[in-house]
Amino acid sequence: MTTLTSKHPERTVSVTPRPGRSIRNILLIILAALALILIVFLLLPPPVTATGFTPGIVWPATGVLAPNDALRDPARTSWIGEGQLYYPEDIVFDAEGRMVLGNRDLPNAQAGTADVNARISRVTFNADGSHTVADWVMLPGGGPLDMRFDAAGDLIVSSWGQGLIAVSPDGVVRTLVADGELIDGRPYGYSDGVAIASDGRIFHTQGTSTEWDALGSFTLFVSNGGPGRLIVTDPATGQSQTLIDDLSFGNGIVLAPDESYVLVADQLRYRILRYWLTGERAGTHDVWTDALPGMPHNLYRDDQNVIWVALNRGRVGGVGDQLRANPFLAAQALKLPGLFAGQDVDNAPRDPVQRGAGSVLALDFNQNVLLNLENPPMQLNTLSAATYHDGAVYIGTIGGGPVLRYQLDERPLP
Repeated sequence: MTTLTSKHPERTVSVTPRPGRSIRNILLIILAALALILIVFLLLPPPVTATGFTPGIVWPATGVLAPNDALRDPARTSWIGEGQLYYPEDIVFDAEGRMVLGNRDLPNAQAGTADVNARISRVTFNADGSHTVADWVMLPGGGPLDMRFDAAGDLIVSSWGQGLIAVSPDGVVRTLVADGELIDGRPYGYSDGVAIASDGRIFHTQGTSTEWDALGSFTLFVSNGGPGRLIVTDPATGQSQTLIDDLSFGNGIVLAPDESYVLVADQLRYRILRYWLTGERAGTHDVWTDALPGMPHNLYRDDQNVIWVALNRGRVGGVGDQLRANPFLAAQALKLPGLFAGQDVDNAPRDPVQRGAGSVLALDFNQNVLLNLENPPMQLNTLSAATYHDGAVYIGTIGGGPVLRYQLDERPLP
């Protein structure tokens, strides 16, 4: 109790503090502090700018696209290079019928990296049905990803950490575009997709950049950043030019049969873009399809003009896609420390009882779906390549190994 003395000595006034007023004052102070924190938080700039992106409407999962367990069918599937092939990101076949692909040692805690003893290996298929794996070319400091043979028999390789390289038939490596080389004022790096035109020009992609790679692909996904590029290089002159400079993550490439345009995977946006090379639209690009049910990794065109698309995982959906559709909310989420740091949206973790995250699509150049192979086993997390050869599809991965061969009853044709 507090006793107050008035101007009149004969009077005293007793005042008892009201508990409700004290609590209310404390709450007001807390609310004011929270409001101040919120204002400061909203005024803080995000680590990267969120531009907003709404995915296209996905093809319905009916008919050819109905869910299936094709890639776990023991009657149709077999493993190539068990215990010998790891992270075979892309697969091609040479003139002698050998499978050629990137390879690494299985990473371990001491190595701390997936690119241990990076190399290119070859698989020979023997008459008795067996196969033999042999290392061909070592790539110290590299990480072989997409690869294609040119008309001279050289293997053109996008090697993560090295750049765009060429390997001659006798195994001599030369650099076409070095990692860090400036192209249109930007350093080249994270070399990924590759395709070769009939005139020798090489179309290739830059997946991301050093700055964005440090932030992780989930930050790139939520912010809708575009550090990836589609680039063309003329080996005859050594000149390179950027064709598209804002891919979310530049990946696989195929040329149209008449080479009037080139298709490129805009991976984190679930779509494939088309860059026009000839005609009235030459030098411009548009969306070829944004209805894919997942993230396109490598693209491969077979000799019947079927495009084989490896989807490394399905769409993120839910909160992830809703978040990046709203630039304001995405920007606020990106300010939260550690929320997305180091998270890779393109490598969906799962356990053995879950359905596989990736799938393989066969498309024609009119965007008709000819074949859909789903539910890969754990060893193929994450799908990166699907290559047709001699009645079978050979499927690679950037998240495991070895190679899965899927035997077809009938070849899909346009």
